[in-house]
Amino acid sequence: MKKADFKDVSFVTKARSTSYFCYQVAFQDQKPVFPEIITDFKRTVQHALDHHYCVSFISCPFDFNFESLLSHFKWCCKFLYFNFSETTMQFDIFKLMKVVLWSEQELNTLLTAISTHHEPYTYSLNRYSGEIKFALMKRENAGREPAFQQLLIRDKSCRDRLTKYLQTLLASQHHQVPVRIEITPTVVHSPQKYDASKYGYLKITDDLNAEKQKEVISYLYDLLNALFIKPYSLEEFSMIFRKNEAAAIELNLAQANPTNLDAQKLHLLFRQLKDEKILIASWQLIQEKLWVYNHAGERVNSVYQISKGKISNDKARQVYKLLKPVSELLP
Repeated sequence: MKKADFKDVSFVTKARSTSYFCYQVAFQDQKPVFPEIITDFKRTVQHALDHHYCVSFISCPFDFNFESLLSHFKWCCKFLYFNFSETTMQFDIFKLMKVVLWSEQELNTLLTAISTHHEPYTYSLNRYSGEIKFALMKRENAGREPAFQQLLIRDKSCRDRLTKYLQTLLASQHHQVPVRIEITPTVVHSPQKYDASKYGYLKITDDLNAEKQKEVISYLYDLLNALFIKPYSLEEFSMIFRKNEAAAIELNLAQANPTNLDAQKLHLLFRQLKDEKILIASWQLIQEKLWVYNHAGERVNSVYQISKGKISNDKARQVYKLLKPVSELLP
């Protein structure tokens, strides 16, 4: 690649692109890192490696989060070096991907994008103009920096894992595995597996000791407190997790609450507790122990039967964050 290849790129664009050589792109709740006027490339890449910032040779035109990763997936594959940490991959990407009710076409679209653009900045010289074209020159110069080689290794690892996970989701489509299904286990269980039908209360898993079980109940009490139709003490609330004969707790979605819980979020909340085996209870039992009313004073049965596919990714991410303190109690 020669300088003459970029003679159609204006001097101003070249100067600006050289000055702002690369960008650290914050994902989800990472703090933004503003580019230096004169970029120290070695130091910038090392900071990105140390703190798991993704890197681009052009500025990212959108806020980078789970939703924009999916909606701008092709752009990300073309122009972004993925540098996600292990926990980010597991909890902020794969776990949220599992929530989405995918169509086969959507999964194939993502797989096509990541297989076509197996590495950023591999497009031809004539494909783009201006800053995006000049990024090819920056990519070539960056290859001389050892730290950048480490970034390439991480990017490839992230892409390989994303590809495999998308293929797994696609395989489940081919086998017609429902996203939402209630299964009564018929196999022999290990000592820490429980059949939800054996209990007449909302059982907290025995994988948590007594103190951590109390923490879970207390956290849920604080989370749902604003929706209580009448005042309940923590002890009264705790009974639905301990006693078969405990009276139902009544919730009113018409009441203001700081976390903006609605029917869909309540469904996701209990779905996540069930999926993570923190809560051992059937949907029928949850419906018996937690009565949810709407603005008209009618029971909201959709809390116990909404399909994940009808719920926005943003709500799923909000609920995941709400329950993160509870999930972290698991051994």
